[in-house]
Amino acid sequence: MIRLSVSFYGEIADRLGRERAMVFAVDDVTVGEIRAELARQDEAATILLNPQIRAAVDAVVVDDDAGVRSGQDVVFFSIVSGG
Repeated sequence: MIRLSVSFYGEIADRLGRERAMVFAVDDVTVGEIRAELARQDEAATILLNPQIRAAVDAVVVDDDAGVRSGQDVVFFSIVSGG
């Protein structure tokens, strides 16, 4: 079993009421699978299914088919963010 640290920035963190989550999986997963699992667990996390929400793995922006291994950091953020 693997454990992944997932972080949320900006509007996503505000909507979820938290900045971090842990995701557990039997094997390596994709970013898309992480999105779907978080949305399944928490109705507020359906924001992650919005195509305007991007993901980065270990600080590299990736698509939903990118694989994620144990120990990697996953971040979800809006492409419309900033100050």
